[in-house]
Amino acid sequence: MTGKFFFDGVPSKSLGVYIINIGTSDDNMPLFGGQTITNQSVIEHDYSTFIKTNKENIRLTMHFSLCDVDGIESNETFTPTRLNSISKFFMRSIPIEFMAEEDTTKVIKIVPTSSVEVVRFGEMKGYFQITFQATTPYWLTPLEVLTFNLTSGGTQSFSVFNRRNIQDKHGNYDVYPKLIIRNMAATNNFILSNTTSGKQVAFTNIPSNERIDMHHRIVNAQISPHIFHNWNKQPFYLTENQNNLSVSSNCILEIHVQYPTF
Repeated sequence: MTGKFFFDGVPSKSLGVYIINIGTSDDNMPLFGGQTITNQSVIEHDYSTFIKTNKENIRLTMHFSLCDVDGIESNETFTPTRLNSISKFFMRSIPIEFMAEEDTTKVIKIVPTSSVEVVRFGEMKGYFQITFQATTPYWLTPLEVLTFNLTSGGTQSFSVFNRRNIQDKHGNYDVYPKLIIRNMAATNNFILSNTTSGKQVAFTNIPSNERIDMHHRIVNAQISPHIFHNWNKQPFYLTENQNNLSVSSNCILEIHVQYPTF
């Protein structure tokens, strides 16, 4: 994979740089960080017993050169001012979203783990390289916000398709998206059911116009101070493929999701 990209939402041509190769190849982008196996030796066995796998976050070294506004190799040189601006832009201390222009169906968050290393040729020209560590062992689909207006009264059904194609450590394809339930009707029992997985997320004593934010086992409410204790402790997740869902009372529901993908 070479050429144009987006870093922190900024297109590479506006930075005046482009990728000339990844690692030691001019057309190589890692799809998966790999995984290691944890085994346990067992007495009287002549081989180790499989325990689990541990996924390894993606690492990649990218080589960049300078280009003009049209993405064509530039005659610009690596002056101290230019190097300072490049270093300031790339050397972040928090994960930044990266996306290659040739495939905008997936993104990854990366952090630089090396210095900006410059290889100069004559007249201050050349290329620079940076090694990045991803925060995940895989790429992700761009963030999607699925909004469902469920305010017509009674039990209301809808569906969401889980597009994850990489197994988790348990061999499943489950995804735990961020969930926002807002404009909730007052009710003693609010139930969000996933009939596909057979699981229910339930809350009691919901006041009118409550808003609940939920991700994995972190739950916060705008009005109710004791919402965690009024929760049945079942996290919201999407199982493999089609998920058929329903709510027991009026609300507007948002699902913020990214799917791990090759």
